[in-house]
Amino acid sequence: MIIYGDFTCPMCYLASWRADLLDGTADAVDWRAVEHQPTVPLTGLRPARAELEGLSGRWATMSSLRMPGEAVPGRSPSFVASTQAAVAGYAEAYGAGVAEPARRALFRAYWVGGLDIGNPEVLRGLLGDIIRSGHSSSRPLHEWGYAVTSARGPVTTAAFLLIRDWREQWSELGSPREPLLVDADGSTTTGGDVLARLEGQISGRPTDRHELPALAPRPLAGRFWT
Repeated sequence: MIIYGDFTCPMCYLASWRADLLDGTADAVDWRAVEHQPTVPLTGLRPARAELEGLSGRWATMSSLRMPGEAVPGRSPSFVASTQAAVAGYAEAYGAGVAEPARRALFRAYWVGGLDIGNPEVLRGLLGDIIRSGHSSSRPLHEWGYAVTSARGPVTTAAFLLIRDWREQWSELGSPREPLLVDADGSTTTGGDVLARLEGQISGRPTDRHELPALAPRPLAGRFWT
């Protein structure tokens, strides 16, 4: 299965946790990162009060879709981060063979830690060790864990091409602003139906991996809880 998702999308957050339970199985998920809101300023966006209320309502609705024992943060972030840099960092991790830990770290940083995942310095601290543990042949990646450039773009041409291909594939499928699942036969599922589909796939599997882990102890800049 392939899932296209955005790191600031609440349903994608839950879909990511459920995808973790399928790692190493025949139903493992190939997660491809896209930007649902590319018009968000690179420094992020703090919505007006009415928009925040809408976000809170959306989060509450999404929280009602939790599986038994599935933990979610008590509230949604009050700041919408640009995901351009996060997608770039994830693409580098994907190419280095460490996509899963990078995906988990990015979702956790935004939804649990309240970090600005659009900030290159935050991403370097967050993804550096993960990328160094991969098999990239790029020296900035395998020696220094350089996740993104200062311009919030990918470091390597390979990651640039991945981002381009993911965006084009997602666009051809309608560019939904929610998780999009593509089966091997090309059929698609979106939104809450993706969560239901994943729940069915992991039925009977242990859910202890859904406990919210602590963030890395290293200090990270860019925290934006209000």
